Amino acid sequence: MKWLPCVSVLVVAMMVGVTGCDEAKKGMDEVKDATSKAASDVSSEVGKINFGDFDMKSIQGKLSGITDGLKNVSSDTVDDVSAKISELTKSLDNSDFGKMSDTAKAAVKTAMSKFGDSVKGAMDNISDDSVTQKLKAAIDPLMEKIKNM
Repeated sequence: MKWLPCVSVLVVAMMVGVTGCDEAKKGMDEVKDATSKAASDVSSEVGKINFGDFDMKSIQGKLSGITDGLKNVSSDTVDDVSAKISELTKSLDNSDFGKMSDTAKAAVKTAMSKFGDSVKGAMDNISDDSVTQKLKAAIDPLMEKIKNM
């Protein structure tokens, strides 16, 4: 629920950004920063739960790396960001959610869902189609994994 205002601002900023307005670009940067802060807030709350053998700290680091990478992704950095996304997907594939408590499972699902929403929002801000296509190839399997958690 708390992502809805961010997404709304993001859509408005994108619409105005297309017209070349400097204020819209500034607004988009603010939304990207808010997305990073929200991911950090989720990580902080999730960090208070015992996840047993599940390496949540590693996952949190990967989430932050991806969020930071998406902030200023370009044709020069897209391969690095895509690799980070693929690495996260592999980490999730190798994770054993069955050994977690119900509270831990719910926290992981919530964090990953919010992260997925922020990735979708960031993707909407990318104007370079070649960058979008490269990211999409890495993001689609991750989004499917998040959806099926």
